Amino acid sequence: MSDGFNNWEFLANALQIGSEKAVDNTAAAAEVNIQRQIEANGQVVTGEMRDGIYHKSQRGSTYQSSEHALDEIPAPSDSLESDVAAAVSYSVFNELGTRFRAGKPFFIPGMENTRKDLDANLEYYVVQALEDAARS
Repeated sequence: MSDGFNNWEFLANALQIGSEKAVDNTAAAAEVNIQRQIEANGQVVTGEMRDGIYHKSQRGSTYQSSEHALDEIPAPSDSLESDVAAAVSYSVFNELGTRFRAGKPFFIPGMENTRKDLDANLEYYVVQALEDAARS
C-alpha cells in the first residue's frame, strides 16, 4: 500500500472541527430556545431568569453574573461537550414548582425544541469542515 493515500488524520481533524462547531451552535440554539420558552410562559418580570440562561464549553461561556446568580459551572472535560445551565437560583422553582404553586417548565421544553438543531448543525458544520479542509 502507498502511504500517499492515507487521509485519515486529515478527515479526523475536519470531523473534530466540524463537530465542535456543531456542538457550540446547538448549545447556543438551546440557550435561545429556553429563553423564548420563558417569554412564552409569561415568566419575564425583571428578565434576570431569562438572561441567566447560558451555555459553556471548553471554548467559552455566555455566563452573566447577577444579583441572584449561582456560581458558573466548570467547563466540560471533553471538547465535544457543551453544557446549558440556569444561573439564577430561583429558576428551579419556576421550572418544577413548589408545594404552593405548579411549575411552568421552560428548560426541558426548550431543550426538546433544540433536538432538531443538533442534526442540522452536525450536517452543516461537518460537511463545511470537510469541504474547507479539502480546499486547503
